[in-house]
Amino acid sequence: VSVIRMLSAEIRTARQKATFAASVSHELKTPLTSIRLFAEMLLSGRTRSEEKKNEYLRTMVSEAERLSRLVDNVLTFSGKGNGGQKLAMEPLDLAELAAGTADQLQPHLAGNGFSLSFMGQKRLPVTGDREALRQVLMNLLSNGEKYSGDRREITVECRAENGMAVIDILDRGIGVDPRHSEKIFQEFFREDDSLAAPKGGAGLGLSIARDIARRHGGDVLYAPRDGGGSIFSLLLPFDGTGENFRG
Repeated sequence: VSVIRMLSAEIRTARQKATFAASVSHELKTPLTSIRLFAEMLLSGRTRSEEKKNEYLRTMVSEAERLSRLVDNVLTFSGKGNGGQKLAMEPLDLAELAAGTADQLQPHLAGNGFSLSFMGQKRLPVTGDREALRQVLMNLLSNGEKYSGDRREITVECRAENGMAVIDILDRGIGVDPRHSEKIFQEFFREDDSLAAPKGGAGLGLSIARDIARRHGGDVLYAPRDGGGSIFSLLLPFDGTGENFRG
């Protein structure tokens, strides 16, 4: 029986890896195709409208940023087998980092018809790896974009609770089946009736976000939102005293 279970696990892992490779290949190809298409249109000289040219350029930048996020996730995932990326810990303001990450994604979201609002506590001193935490926030924001549904609203809320600095990413999307509220954080998790289905993806964003948060002594959690939608929360140990904090 144990041998059968081991073989089943190996087969399942092999299938997951094959699915992952196919998903990553597709996700890489999509933005590259888009960038090439708009570049060729600009080079052809047939587009004379400055407004159209700017629209094409904005799309190319947006797709390049999407490609960069995917590469970051794949590299982070690839490094997990060796203990994960080394964290460069420093005092930082998590609220400021969240605001900066939201600002970075704002042009892309606005171009796709999203409204992005930011509210809450202005200062959340923590100790962490700035770029790793930026990746967590970017993954959570991108997740909110993918599964927002027709109501293209994303809210970022900063708060402190029970000794933790908390960044909530709220959307009005399709939500998550309660049976899958933990499974969505598993690598490669993809079910037709789950959060992972509507818009593809490599199935790594939430898994990586939680892994990085836990390596900081925190977590990433999911909760259903009243009135429909999802709340994904990044929690990190909060330095309420502000010791050794440089704002």
